[in-house]
Amino acid sequence: MKLAKSLKSLSGVCFLLMWVPFAMVMLNGPLKLAAGNSQDLPAVESVLSSPWMFAMWTLFAGTFVFFIGSLIVGALSNRRILRSGQPGEATILDIADSGMRINDDPVIYFSLQIRSPHFPSFAARAQQTVSAIHLPSYQPGKILNVKFIPGTDQVAIVGPKM
Repeated sequence: MKLAKSLKSLSGVCFLLMWVPFAMVMLNGPLKLAAGNSQDLPAVESVLSSPWMFAMWTLFAGTFVFFIGSLIVGALSNRRILRSGQPGEATILDIADSGMRINDDPVIYFSLQIRSPHFPSFAARAQQTVSAIHLPSYQPGKILNVKFIPGTDQVAIVGPKM
């Protein structure tokens, strides 16, 4: 989970840094051409093969590679927890909307209190895409079935307790 968060942060950093070379490319290329100074035309062509253009595309690619990487790492971590984790119950302490949507369903951040008969109780955070139809089952105070890795704060939500 920490690796997924780190990759997502790197994606955001690449996205923000991408705008520096983009501004330099725009200032030295199309804006000079739009100013109408025909003597700068060879300079405009060289901008397209400049280090600024290379930096812009590298950071643009990094944004997507790190973002997709964070999704893959998060999904693999979740699968590992579901496959080999210990079953338990969790009480939802708090929820927060992440602002992301997957197929128009919100991705929700959960603060959970995890309980298991064989391990001490602990607090953890998880995130889950929740269908809009099932949102009433994922409110503070409700009980969820979860799987967790003992000794860590890694938790995967299995579903609401029926």
